[in-house]
Amino acid sequence: MNGPRVLLAGMARSGTTWAAAALGAALGCPQRMEPFHPDKDPDGHAVASWRYRTVDDGDPEFDRVVQHAFAETPVVVKDVHGLLAIERTAAVAGAGVVLLTRHPVAVAASWQRVGWLTDDLAGPCLEKLAAQPALLDAHLADYEAALMPTEDPLHNVGALWAAVQRVWDDQVRAHPDWTMIRHEDLCAAPKAGFTRLLDGLGASISEVGDVVLDQFLDHFDEEPGPDHDPFSISRRTAAEPAKAESALDPADARRVLAAVEAFDVSAPTTA
Repeated sequence: MNGPRVLLAGMARSGTTWAAAALGAALGCPQRMEPFHPDKDPDGHAVASWRYRTVDDGDPEFDRVVQHAFAETPVVVKDVHGLLAIERTAAVAGAGVVLLTRHPVAVAASWQRVGWLTDDLAGPCLEKLAAQPALLDAHLADYEAALMPTEDPLHNVGALWAAVQRVWDDQVRAHPDWTMIRHEDLCAAPKAGFTRLLDGLGASISEVGDVVLDQFLDHFDEEPGPDHDPFSISRRTAAEPAKAESALDPADARRVLAAVEAFDVSAPTTA
């Protein structure tokens, strides 16, 4: 079966699982979720997680994971681990690239909801970024001080989000065939948004795919209950864009945005 190879990348808790599943439903193809996840491939995770890789920066272990994930065509591969290695992944896989970004306050609120702020998962990630001279030289030389983690987990999530966004802003300018889309915009008009994404990938939606996409969007558009699994893709889709304004206490939101404001990024920085 012919069709596109699609790399859908986004920071964890940015709606990537939902978006990858929707694209896979529309294309009628498999979705491969997080091939660099440490539980799936510890060796692959070690060479991908927060590691900056350019098109020419190959690694046998890294390339092995990519080739395995994209072995089928068509396929949608979701990645939240190799966010700084998109250029290499796309080159090895021959994949079209979709970068999904979500408002940093909504991301931080989602991290809080699943307990990731308790262990301050963002702090060590920032340290990994600051320790890579090639990354600093290429994209973050003006923001080295802003990469230093603090004792505030919310600040650290904001800084990590902004650093990734800064790199992606540069790379999208260098790769006009890549698509970067806001989660909030996709949720505001999901059918039109996914149709445009597919057109941009050279995979115009078929009549069958159109019906299946409608069914997918309807099926998972439901009000989460009190026992809602935070990792479920069910959501009241139309309510998602407003989460940046209500998901965190205003004082907590300001702590996230204070970190973001140190970076010159394309996404909105006010909740």
